[in-house]
Amino acid sequence: MNKRETQALLEQFAIRPQHRLGQNFLVDDNLTQRILDAAQVSEQDLAIEIGPGLGALSRPLSQRAGKLVAVEIDPRLIAPLQQVLGDAPNSQIVEADAQAIDFSRLEPDWPGETVVLANLPYYITTPIIEKLVCERPQARQFVFMVQKEAAERLLAQPGSKLYGPTAVLLAWHGPAQRLFPLLPQSFWPKPHVDSVVISIGRKQNADPETAQQRKHWLRFLNNCFRQRRKTLGNNLENIGPILEQLGLPSKVRAEQMSLEQFRQIYDLLQSSK
Repeated sequence: MNKRETQALLEQFAIRPQHRLGQNFLVDDNLTQRILDAAQVSEQDLAIEIGPGLGALSRPLSQRAGKLVAVEIDPRLIAPLQQVLGDAPNSQIVEADAQAIDFSRLEPDWPGETVVLANLPYYITTPIIEKLVCERPQARQFVFMVQKEAAERLLAQPGSKLYGPTAVLLAWHGPAQRLFPLLPQSFWPKPHVDSVVISIGRKQNADPETAQQRKHWLRFLNNCFRQRRKTLGNNLENIGPILEQLGLPSKVRAEQMSLEQFRQIYDLLQSSK
């Protein structure tokens, strides 16, 4: 969907984009194609799209996926979305706040794989990504459009000041990578920031996890980083013997630890219970 088509839809339905909802609509068909290629959606897949806007991605997604579920918070966009998607029988529009919906309940009995795509405003990037990765732990692929600064935090490595629980959570799901930039002119209205596309695949031979198990893992990670300037021993109770068992220094901080070390500590804590 290009800029002309986007502006025509907005005019037809008398919609003015709202900054508070991060409404900057993708108007670059070449980038749309690259995002779809990155998602690698097939007719056996369930595609869940968060923040479909006017359907620039939704329409081609519905043509590739076995089923598309598009979650949109703005009631004004439902009618234009329905028009863009037409009468595609494999498409469903859910009017809901992504921060309130339970993503594990969307097509829970789908027999194939799940791919999740989301265009996220900065102020809800972290909570929505954490929610999606926890509530769809078996998703084959996540493709997120986020602000450049958010991407740096989400993909941060041990030792970085940006490294935190969300970066560890994504690394646990599987390989995470920055794909390509989305410049302001790729959207209408133009945002004042640069964005990027990142993807998180599912690691091979991963053990099945429930949403509850994934949420418990995230709570543990949040506790590890609760006070960044303090040591892990200060953030977690009775952790000293485990650190000694793993050969880790008593004053190690969470930002210094690898994914594997976090998981070793988590598993030992679980087994001790």
